[in-house]
Amino acid sequence: MKEIARKLKKKIAETKKIDQKNLTAGSFFLESHEEDVEELRDEFQAYLNGNATHTLRYYWASLQELVDLPITLGMMRSLCNQHLEVAPLAQAAQAGYWWLVLGPEIAAHYHTEDKKAADIWLLDAYRVISYLILTGHKKEAAEASEVVVGALKTPFLNGGSDWYTHPWFLLQLICRWQNVEVDLEGCDIPSDMGVYNAVLSQWDTTDVETVQVLVNQMASYHMDTARSDRNDDEINDFGDSDFWFFPYEILTWLRIREEMGLPNPEVYEHPLMQQPLAAMPPATPFPKDELLERVVAKLKADHGLS
Repeated sequence: MKEIARKLKKKIAETKKIDQKNLTAGSFFLESHEEDVEELRDEFQAYLNGNATHTLRYYWASLQELVDLPITLGMMRSLCNQHLEVAPLAQAAQAGYWWLVLGPEIAAHYHTEDKKAADIWLLDAYRVISYLILTGHKKEAAEASEVVVGALKTPFLNGGSDWYTHPWFLLQLICRWQNVEVDLEGCDIPSDMGVYNAVLSQWDTTDVETVQVLVNQMASYHMDTARSDRNDDEINDFGDSDFWFFPYEILTWLRIREEMGLPNPEVYEHPLMQQPLAAMPPATPFPKDELLERVVAKLKADHGLS
């Protein structure tokens, strides 16, 4: 573990240096981020004022930006301050919940017979569902997962994608937690689920040592695939730097175990699980977001949803 810890410390230091530069007042990153936030809110406000310049599907799809924008900034600040910021997770979870539960019906209105590409990535869907679980919104997490599973073989998800492994782990894990049967025949599930097969086979074990071993394996896989894709042929499960040090897939499993009253280790052996971004987030209420509430209400009304 010493060599793993050394490599992790080096990678954190290198990434932190870049993030600190990006978070400096007046930086290109911060200015671009603020412009993106302002532009998005201006577009939503125009939609609310009856001055829509895009389709209903566009405004629904834009809800995903309300997921991604706070996460990117929040993870940068978390790394630089060496403290996991939970508020951005709750903010992203709230917007992501509506993005998922409204998606299939709104997107279906724009489907054509020759449609091939999915409307959303399974990866993005289960990140949102992880945020919901980690911030204590298990009811909304179950509802969102039910919607995603129900739409898995429709054009909304088009059978998923076998590029990433851990979303399929999260899908199956949450279905088992919720006692939901899921038929994955015909879906693009990876042929080799790697370490996740072992976790799924023992997801509800009462043996703490087994949990420790599985967490070590998951954390090693997370670190091994926490790097940018070097070319079009390379796809890493955790290639987005926002998630290099935030093992949300591991924390989601551990939080589900907590919810079930199952024991988890008090201390984790793997260095990834010993750094601040691997801290278990506390339950956090959704923030008050009047603009989001109004946009969701209008999307429902315009599409005739209850």
